[in-house]
Amino acid sequence: MGLEESSSVNPPYEWGQDVLAEYLPQEITQSRSQESIIDLLPLRRAEQRMKELSQALARAQSPALLQSYNQALAEFESLGAYAALDEIKIHAAALGLAEEKLYAPISTLSGGEMMRAAMAKILCSRADCLVLDEPTNHLDADGIEWLEDFLQKTNKCLIFVSHDRSLIDAVANRTVAIEAGKLISHAGNYSDRLRWNAAREHERQLQLTKAETEYRKEKEVAQTFLSHRNISGYHSRLKKADKLKSQIAELQALKLEEDRQLNFKLARSEDSRRSDRVLMLGQKLSVDYGTGPLFKDFDFVLRAGQRIAILGPNGCGKSSLLKGLAGELKEFSGQLRYGHDLSMASLEQRVSFSNEDRTLLAEVRFRFPEIPEASARALLARFAFYDIEVFKSLRQLSGGERTRLNLLLILLEQPDLLILDEPTNHLDLKSKEVLENALEEFNGALLCVSHDRHFLAKLDFEILAFLGQKIESFKDYQTYRKASRRFREEERQLELQEKSEAQAERATLTSTVKAEEPESESAIRQWSDAELKLWPELKTLPKSVQKAVEQRQYRAKAKIISTEILETVDQLSSSAQELEARFTEAKSEAIYSEYAAILEREKALTELYFKLCESLESLQR
Repeated sequence: MGLEESSSVNPPYEWGQDVLAEYLPQEITQSRSQESIIDLLPLRRAEQRMKELSQALARAQSPALLQSYNQALAEFESLGAYAALDEIKIHAAALGLAEEKLYAPISTLSGGEMMRAAMAKILCSRADCLVLDEPTNHLDADGIEWLEDFLQKTNKCLIFVSHDRSLIDAVANRTVAIEAGKLISHAGNYSDRLRWNAAREHERQLQLTKAETEYRKEKEVAQTFLSHRNISGYHSRLKKADKLKSQIAELQALKLEEDRQLNFKLARSEDSRRSDRVLMLGQKLSVDYGTGPLFKDFDFVLRAGQRIAILGPNGCGKSSLLKGLAGELKEFSGQLRYGHDLSMASLEQRVSFSNEDRTLLAEVRFRFPEIPEASARALLARFAFYDIEVFKSLRQLSGGERTRLNLLLILLEQPDLLILDEPTNHLDLKSKEVLENALEEFNGALLCVSHDRHFLAKLDFEILAFLGQKIESFKDYQTYRKASRRFREEERQLELQEKSEAQAERATLTSTVKAEEPESESAIRQWSDAELKLWPELKTLPKSVQKAVEQRQYRAKAKIISTEILETVDQLSSSAQELEARFTEAKSEAIYSEYAAILEREKALTELYFKLCESLESLQR
């Protein structure tokens, strides 16, 4: 699915009757298709089918062709007609995808662009249920906020997998978690789940305390019976004590399962976190890949203990700036100096190791030979590598497993500066929480790119944000988002002003040309006398569309006329079918003449309908 045609999800359980579900996978395989996203829309294919049938009808009339055309027309209308095109363009823009990407061959799109295009297509679908796997993975802050608002307002059923805690809190009204191989479902969002977990843990602790107290009591009573040579009483109490012991073990195991994941603390010496110690000093920093600078003349200071997150729209240069500051980008220019004896480590989105044939355990021992094997296995277990998994080769690891292992190795280094590129992308919720707790204990500096709002807020990051061609500093995420919304609104107003000025200029030019050449054609379609005679209502369409209000009036009136034409075509089709039923009993040629006239008018109105649709579409462009 995703970029493919709409299809129903087919899980091992039953949907309700006639329920259509759309699925957005976490990743989409790169395609070599030369078709565009627009070409893949069911609407576009229905439109193409209508045009093919219309051309066939122009060549030869037949009841079968007319029936096929009417069916295609009904499908086209049911898919939203040309309004659906506007909808997908609006959704794509909100998700950070330029309109021209919708018309570009799919093979030219990046992975992130393909995901955003697939999401825009799915959100515009007529599906009853949306099944989304990590929908915020490829979105910037603006896209995430728009998607969150859309999902809150939609009346579709939503089933989604996400580690974006803010999204879950805003959208979900039921949460399902996998714990110890079981599905645990409860009403509410992520915060409700935390409260539910806390209450459940409190209840479990009460049960454990009660069981331990009863166990000690039964053991004491058993010893009393034994001292009085009451053997039957002794064995009876021992059985009760054994049951309580098993219950205690189960309760302790459940607690252990919850605490098995990341449980690691970092701390640097007090000297390494002195706030007056400068770790990085950059002046007139720039990045240019040969097509113009992503940014230029940027000055930057990073001090010990600072936590700075780099934010901005997709493609603005966040990762380039991060790599440049880490000394890993040749296109990075300017003067950048590091503090004396600075130790720096990076956690990147894509992780590779020098020897992929090593096992996880061997990699930890190779990098840190001073760590005993037992301790290394215990550390790996804290990062969710249990039992024989520590003997898995590095080349067998998934992307998320690679990130977890690399995170462990970096945390063991205890650097002065930790550089993180989307560090929470492949971690489950519990691991995210413990990572955040670990980084809270970390006294070194943090420099990261992240769209995880919960992560940024909890660790109290300062923000460096791309706003247009500038990089500006903000004290926290909320302050940045307010500034970003203001900036986008100012850009929108500027764009509207430029469009208005351009329209005014065109109107002035048109008036000048009309004054010189009174007979010149209007920018919009001019209807012929034959067309006006065929459908006189066309005379009511505005003669000019230079102003926005005129364009709205033209679109509104044209849509009403097109609907009326379609209704007339349907009526003519019904009349033709009635005449066909009378052919066998017809006694004069008049019925055939009437039938031919109906078909001729139906054909003419069909062609007129398409011309009107083309006029609307050209206006929307």
